[in-house]
Amino acid sequence: MNEVQRLVLRKNHSLLVNNLSLSGSKVLEKLFEEDVISSGEQEDILSRVTQRDQNTRLLFVIKRRGSSKKPFDTFLRALEPSYKFIVEKLKKSEDNLKNCNNGTEVQAVCHHCLLKKNLIPNDVSHFLYEEGIISDDDLEDINNKNVPRPERVSRLLEVLERRPNLKLVNESFRSSLEQKYGYLLSEIKTDVLDHFLTCCCHSQSTSNAGARRCEDNVCESLASDDEFFSCAEIEHGQETSDDEYYSCEETMHGQEMADQANDRLTEKQIHGRYSEPNIVNEDVQCNKDYIINLDNRKGKFKRIESRRLLLNVLESERAEQGVLEKTKENQRRNIRGQQNAVHEQDFQESLFTASLPNHESQVKILQHLPKVLPNDKRLMRLCTKLWNKLFFLREKGEWETFNLVSKKAFEKFDDSPDIKVLLYRSEMCVSTFYKNDPSKACDMFDKALEILPKTSMSNWHLARILPLKMELCTQAKKFEEASSLLEQAHQAMMTLRPCLSTGAVYFFEATYLGTILQCTAKGTKSAKSIAERVKMCFLTAISHYQQEQFFGIKSFLNQVYLFLALFSLGVDFKKIRYIETRIVSEDDISLAEYYLNLFENNCWEDSTTWSQMLFFIARGEHHKQRHNLKRSLDYFQEARKCCVGNFEDHLGFIDTNIQFVGSKLDEQIRHNAIQSQSADAILQSLLESSDSSSSGEN
Repeated sequence: MNEVQRLVLRKNHSLLVNNLSLSGSKVLEKLFEEDVISSGEQEDILSRVTQRDQNTRLLFVIKRRGSSKKPFDTFLRALEPSYKFIVEKLKKSEDNLKNCNNGTEVQAVCHHCLLKKNLIPNDVSHFLYEEGIISDDDLEDINNKNVPRPERVSRLLEVLERRPNLKLVNESFRSSLEQKYGYLLSEIKTDVLDHFLTCCCHSQSTSNAGARRCEDNVCESLASDDEFFSCAEIEHGQETSDDEYYSCEETMHGQEMADQANDRLTEKQIHGRYSEPNIVNEDVQCNKDYIINLDNRKGKFKRIESRRLLLNVLESERAEQGVLEKTKENQRRNIRGQQNAVHEQDFQESLFTASLPNHESQVKILQHLPKVLPNDKRLMRLCTKLWNKLFFLREKGEWETFNLVSKKAFEKFDDSPDIKVLLYRSEMCVSTFYKNDPSKACDMFDKALEILPKTSMSNWHLARILPLKMELCTQAKKFEEASSLLEQAHQAMMTLRPCLSTGAVYFFEATYLGTILQCTAKGTKSAKSIAERVKMCFLTAISHYQQEQFFGIKSFLNQVYLFLALFSLGVDFKKIRYIETRIVSEDDISLAEYYLNLFENNCWEDSTTWSQMLFFIARGEHHKQRHNLKRSLDYFQEARKCCVGNFEDHLGFIDTNIQFVGSKLDEQIRHNAIQSQSADAILQSLLESSDSSSSGEN
């Protein structure tokens, strides 16, 4: 998408986000057919709660598509059947902007400025470190959160420029950008690094006279403003190689920038005025950079306080303010989604609301954790085997063996913080899901949090214990705190390698959204979007666990298969009851059948009695949806045999279905018998009538 088309969407942003209804039209289907958006992006757009959020996300995706797919033209064709007035408005805006340009091309994009504006160094630095492009010291400097983000981006580019093997550097840098910053590479075919190293804004190509005029203007401003530079000492007539020359604020030479902008604008451009602010802003920024790096200077300016340090502090404050605004927006979005809840169904009053500690103190601890990636493969395998064993013992209900193994592990690995955090997490699971002891679960969480900074893979542990705490908050109906914990878990997950333990975050996000769905009004758009998001989270968790090399715990993956199958069939996977807001479609039935077959063929040998019971319940519900009543009854009866122990909720659900399916089956048998008798009677009457007619002829 070119700059004119992006500007058209920007100028008509309010019109688009307020008037489009994606769920009630075929806009997304058309864009998917034309390969402008993927199926995952389509699901992500529809998972947004409000119509405005869906439209905003769609525009965000479209504007980052390359010109080769012609996303703007395809978008107009998709809108035309239902929103012809919007299409006309967009075309008219495009024509006006093209006329304002008087047939000239729009200024080319500066890839350097675009990279500095969008890139988060942490997203690419770890990959470049693994490829051997940057060193340990470079990695630490680039990921230093005390330095403003733009300076860290510049530091990264400087390091890459100094590397000898430019071909390898270009390939690795492109690979690191492709996953999250593919839109930056859409117009770059070769030599990625060359496009990002230097700023190619129009102001950089101004004449030397213009630059010198700007320099003189700044000098006069600095010399005349005694109040602003009260700490400066100006010594005329001295020119040394180490003179320091500082730029002033944008307001001090903004008029000069405006004059330069007017020189470059044609009469029609001046009349339209649509591009002048952008050019002024670009001139201000680029001339500030130019002035700071001047070699020949007229005066010597000594400052007691560093202006660069001041600018760094301001930039850091703006970055923190942006993060705060984003967090507040996420909280507001979650609250709006919860306001759509009309019926709060079967929620018992929590016994442990007061026992949950304050979350703010925990967040302060989490912010100071080292961002360390797991690199000890032996430790990773040990954690995998130990967790898998403990999980299997819990599911089988062998509590004596479980307690003995946990005790011995605490004693043997007392000097290993990673193993201790894993064992605390295991105890947290027992207290949360098996013994209903939230106070002990919170104690285990606090103990794990205390030693978390000492571990060698803190983010891996963090991405797993935060969802468990989120489950406690969900049970206590503290949805806002649970949502905040989910955001923290996603942040910890993003610092890990692809597929490294991220399945747990998506799994618990699905269970959290399943609880929200239970108290959402039936038939609303919110219920539909939440249900689609739950399915997408389960599918994402499965894909991550199937690709995981170290932490693909098979017993846990079995559980994800069964939970997804039950949810697709309209059954709540926590309390085993029907979800009233869930409408089961043919696609959902097929999806459940696929994962039930996958479980039966690959996971049955490692399954527990509880997992087998869930499997039989899902099979029975699946065949009931297919109207195979005899097989449905057989599966529910098999589930009844597995229902031993503390499964009262499951037992009531199974018995109700056995009674219902049995009565339907008896009714079907009687109906078939009546139909058979009717058929026999009709045949008998035909035979009698034929016999009587033949005797009459004789």
